[in-house]
Amino acid sequence: MSFVTPPAVTRDARNEVFPCSRGVNSLDEFRCQNGTGCVSVKHLCDGVPHCSDKSDEEFCPHRRSDLQTEDWMSHRRKRQSTCGSDQWKCLDGSCISLDNICNGVDDCTDRSDETHPFCKKLLSLTKAGGCILPSYPTHGSYEVSKLPNARPGQALDSFVLTVTCRRGFGIVHPDGGDGSGTQQLYCVNGEYQYQTMPRCVRFCKLNPDPSVRYTCHVPGVGFKTCKNYVAPGTLVNPICNSPIYYTTESLPYMKCNFGYWDYVAQCRAECGRVTPEGTQLVIDGKPAKRGELPWHVGIYRKITSPYLQICGGTLITNNVVLSAAHCFWSDLKKKLPESDFAVAVGKLYRDWDSENDIGAQKSDLLEIRIPSRFQGAEANFQEDIAALILKTPFVYMTYVRPVCVYYDVNFERIQLRPGNAGKVAGWGLTSAQGTAANLLQVIEMPFINVDTCINTIPQSFREYITGDKFCAGYTTGKALCKGDSGGGLAFPDRGLGVDRYYLRGIVSAAPRDDQKLCNDNTYTTFTMITKHQDFIKEALAVSAVHRCPQYSFQCDDGSCVDQGSDCNGRQDCADGSDESDELCKPGFVKPTLPPIPEPSPLAIPVTKPPSSSDLNSLLATESCILPPYPDYGTYETNIPISDPGRIIFGSVTLIVTCQQGYGIVTLEDGAIKNSTTIHCVKGNWNQSIVNKCVRVCRLVLDSSIDSNYSCLATAATGFKPTQCDEYVTSGTAVSVSCKSPNYYSDRELPHMRCISGYWDYYPRCKAECGRISPKVIETNGLPVERTDPPWHVGIHRKFPKPYTQVCGGSIISKDAVISAAHCFWNMKVLPASDYAVAAGKLHRAWNDARDENAQKSDVKEINVPRRFQGSREDIAVLILVTPFVFSTFVSPVCLSFDYDLENRQLQEGMLGQVSGWGRTSINGNFSPVLKNIQMPYISVAQCRSKISVADDKFCAGLQNENLCEGDGGAGIAFPSSTGTSIQRYYLRGVVSRPSGRETICDDSPFNVFTYITKHEDFIKDFI
Repeated sequence: MSFVTPPAVTRDARNEVFPCSRGVNSLDEFRCQNGTGCVSVKHLCDGVPHCSDKSDEEFCPHRRSDLQTEDWMSHRRKRQSTCGSDQWKCLDGSCISLDNICNGVDDCTDRSDETHPFCKKLLSLTKAGGCILPSYPTHGSYEVSKLPNARPGQALDSFVLTVTCRRGFGIVHPDGGDGSGTQQLYCVNGEYQYQTMPRCVRFCKLNPDPSVRYTCHVPGVGFKTCKNYVAPGTLVNPICNSPIYYTTESLPYMKCNFGYWDYVAQCRAECGRVTPEGTQLVIDGKPAKRGELPWHVGIYRKITSPYLQICGGTLITNNVVLSAAHCFWSDLKKKLPESDFAVAVGKLYRDWDSENDIGAQKSDLLEIRIPSRFQGAEANFQEDIAALILKTPFVYMTYVRPVCVYYDVNFERIQLRPGNAGKVAGWGLTSAQGTAANLLQVIEMPFINVDTCINTIPQSFREYITGDKFCAGYTTGKALCKGDSGGGLAFPDRGLGVDRYYLRGIVSAAPRDDQKLCNDNTYTTFTMITKHQDFIKEALAVSAVHRCPQYSFQCDDGSCVDQGSDCNGRQDCADGSDESDELCKPGFVKPTLPPIPEPSPLAIPVTKPPSSSDLNSLLATESCILPPYPDYGTYETNIPISDPGRIIFGSVTLIVTCQQGYGIVTLEDGAIKNSTTIHCVKGNWNQSIVNKCVRVCRLVLDSSIDSNYSCLATAATGFKPTQCDEYVTSGTAVSVSCKSPNYYSDRELPHMRCISGYWDYYPRCKAECGRISPKVIETNGLPVERTDPPWHVGIHRKFPKPYTQVCGGSIISKDAVISAAHCFWNMKVLPASDYAVAAGKLHRAWNDARDENAQKSDVKEINVPRRFQGSREDIAVLILVTPFVFSTFVSPVCLSFDYDLENRQLQEGMLGQVSGWGRTSINGNFSPVLKNIQMPYISVAQCRSKISVADDKFCAGLQNENLCEGDGGAGIAFPSSTGTSIQRYYLRGVVSRPSGRETICDDSPFNVFTYITKHEDFIKDFI
């Protein structure tokens, strides 16, 4: 029989006392009881005293005479006074049988029955009977060479033991180990060569990310390629995979802490980068070069074979494409099914199966998302945008890259200036009477001012220039044509020294020419990306892969449970995936072994293990062993040298302190403390330090949540009340409610749950809105009940003094008011410093003393749509200097951009409420007291038959009953009690004026209002 000789133990083995080491594993040395120094543990009980007090030779189990002494028996009884005479006391205070000491199985929860220094000596003293096989490591197993049936507790003479950790765990060994998940131990002639059983600890999984490559730091070597699992404490250097990915900042090192990354690095996909210089096209254009617009996507209809290219699209992520809604729409069938379409990227040739397109990528569609208000030509192609979610994500490479998407309005204004040109590609018709292009074409199209566009295009097409469109192109024979719809128009910008293209519009529609297939002498309309920011972001959220918080386990159904819930023998996931995971398969759990096999040349069973009394004589000392530092914490002691593992004779006190965000849970009442004190007297610890610091949730709630919340602790029957402190433990649920009467929620707020030290969500309530409560106000000495809307404000011009009320407005948040743009316009927007607003007022005059509940503020900002020139887009958002304090007299109106709710409210004849102090007639006086008017909604057809209105307007009112000067900007709100018994008013319009009129007070048969929903994106930019 032969063995590979393992590395020799290097500890000094001379028969002499040496200074005790600091920071060295205490299992390698024995401290003399009189404190004169240490001797090697190899020389314990070797028959020769080395310590001056001979303590290294006391109570040795192989010296049988020592075991019979009355002194030793009394010493044993003294040490074990709190446990039975046949028991051993663990460091955590629990008692176990003496037969279980140093038997290779962790019987104490703190492992002190197997990690005591004398266990090591015991192994070396069992030479005659062999080395005792230890217990299986947690999260792992082991095999003994040539003995597949060997089991813990069996004694063998010589063998090689190979430890294997289950997936996700590895070995960090005191004597070395590469962390690969395996480690070998050697027993030669009945003596272990490595003295510590390897432990399987959780490693950090380094998930592959196409945007990043990783290198791991190896001490003394430098950075090397990382493995899939990385040991705790490892530093990882993340590097972006250029040239496809990049970052604007240096990525910090990632660190593996206790099996979890402190953060996970990600790089951005290189966006908007073109490869060669472009050429022009479409009608009157030239073929594109490969990679010129690597984000351009072909949309194909699958009803023919091969598939037919019908539209274009733009890649914005690896699994989302933007296109035009009308490409997937039928006036008869409405939205067409996803199964009818496929997409291809990285193509230069139009044909679906062209052999010349090397590197092209293709995918079917998982979902087609179209705005709910898109109705095709019936609604003038408003909201003509679609988001396609792909079944097969694309892989970024040189010829497949996304375009940049950036919603900043100021940046958009810089790019969309008259004369600035963007690029768009397509396989559309190459002439007004021609056929589709075989090679991808690219054309540069200049942005056109909306006024120029409206004045140039045919009268019949002007209604198609809705509020979410802009124009671009030529009137000189260069144009987009059939097959180009849905393509993206992107404009360049040179930022940080790099040219990038930013998507600004989606090809929508252009005026027809009855004599041609395409009109090559007119501009093309594009759907603005910024007007559909929420729609795009919602599609991106749906397409994104859901990830649980870093410190949790993700079930197959997407739900999250506490970390460590996998493979714990209990079903925590509703679908059971935490126990059916690959990590839990039989290959990774401790096997059930058959009886001990018959002896063999390699296996020499112990005929009689050392007796319990023998072991007790070794372990009955007056020492305390300092435990390892707790995870997520540290400790200080009352002694100068306090390294973990050091043996302390007498007593010792530890002050344990946790890191920020972690706490110590007391067993008595479940309270959380940041620190605690632990004592050890003559080997007896009053409590364990293991898993002492746990992650906790800090209970900080939004100002809209009622302070009378309650905490519930998880119990077998559900939940039971518990104390609410600033920090709460995992498993705690918090019952929350809205702070009434000024805040509310459309549904009952679910409990907040603390999962692995993180809240599953943060509740917020809406400000109470749209409520009209009757208020009793004294008028002429008499009480009068009024139902004035608490959201109505007066807009006052600051000069001449006293301030003059000029318009109305509606509160939508504490510091934001919606009004009409024309109230602040004189060829340009007037300064915000010229205006002030007042809420909670009944009387028109600024300083009327009877308005006891009034609140006032100067105006900080006046925001007006950039295309407003007098009528179209007549809306403004005012930002206040001093936020309002909500009360019964001052509260916001409700805002909802839901299309279905708007449709239900804006039905012909339904009444909305509008308020104001305007003139009572064209030549009449201003109303000194706020007047409230109920006005019926008028259908679009009836409205347009009487007056000229823009596409973002609607009508309300009775014929010849008009609002007048001073009422401009006021809101018309319609009631709804859908889903609740509480009636709320929703803002639907702002008092405006008909097209071409300079005043709202004239002989118009109806009153005109600017739609709120048509300006959703504009409003959301300021709230």
